[in-house]
Amino acid sequence: MAVAQVYCLDTSSAIEWFVRTYPPSILPNLPERMEALIGAGRLRAPKAVLDEISRIDDDCCKWAKVQTELFIEESIAVQRIVRVLMAQYPAPVKKKKKPTGINGADPFVIALAKDGGAHWAVVSDEHPGSDENKKIPYVCKAEKVRCITFQRMMIEEGWQFR
Repeated sequence: MAVAQVYCLDTSSAIEWFVRTYPPSILPNLPERMEALIGAGRLRAPKAVLDEISRIDDDCCKWAKVQTELFIEESIAVQRIVRVLMAQYPAPVKKKKKPTGINGADPFVIALAKDGGAHWAVVSDEHPGSDENKKIPYVCKAEKVRCITFQRMMIEEGWQFR
């Protein structure tokens, strides 16, 4: 029997679906489908994602704060992976520019999926990144962690909205 795909949600995808592209005003059943994945243990995120989402008090933040099963504490194993990722893909501080490496919740998202194993995938809507600007998809590729967009997750789940 195949192991079900587990998704590790990044802040970028939470904001992308809930605020920008697929808000409940357009797809009112989408939060229910997300909650079903959460209830089945197939959608998770590190607590660091909730911290980032909570910076803006909007409907996405309100929805996220109620999803207590979505956000999990980072284990010792995940913290160890985060330390390695931060050392390997540092976010150098540049004057007047955004950091160019993984930072914030990013290393925790990647580490949680990496620790979960081959049946885990990161869901991130960040741009792919490059050698000069290491974003989640770039680091996932280098670390052999599957990374997909929110739309790809919906397609893989076979979700249709009518």
